Amino acid sequence: MEDIEIVRSDARVAIEVWAGPMYDRSGNLAYAIAAFQDVSDRRRAEAAFRASEERFRSAFEQAPVGVALLSLDGTFVDVNPAMCEITGRSAEALLGKSFEAITHPGHLQADLALMDRLARPVCAPPTPRPGWVVTSSWFCASS
Repeated sequence: MEDIEIVRSDARVAIEVWAGPMYDRSGNLAYAIAAFQDVSDRRRAEAAFRASEERFRSAFEQAPVGVALLSLDGTFVDVNPAMCEITGRSAEALLGKSFEAITHPGHLQADLALMDRLARPVCAPPTPRPGWVVTSSWFCASS
């Protein structure tokens, strides 16, 4: 597979090309088969995703408040510099550890209850509106 770009009179088009040789019964090259696919939309989506990731990372790193990403079991996956400053711990000291390790004992039960609530999706049937036909769809979100 190879990526190329072709230039038309009205646009540049990103193309993915798959090609392979075809041999006759004697093992001699007879011809090649090639397939082409326009991947312009995918490339635009990938670029938009990268830009979104960069905006998130910038906001995360530069936030003046402590921000942490936790796995569903409460383990620190990522922390920003402000979180490290607030806790007095380096990112290396926090990553892979449970939030329970740095939570004051007096707050632990409330924080565990919050984690439990965030980890359980709450599902409800949709509320029909006039003129809507509702099938079997449900809306789910964290509580």
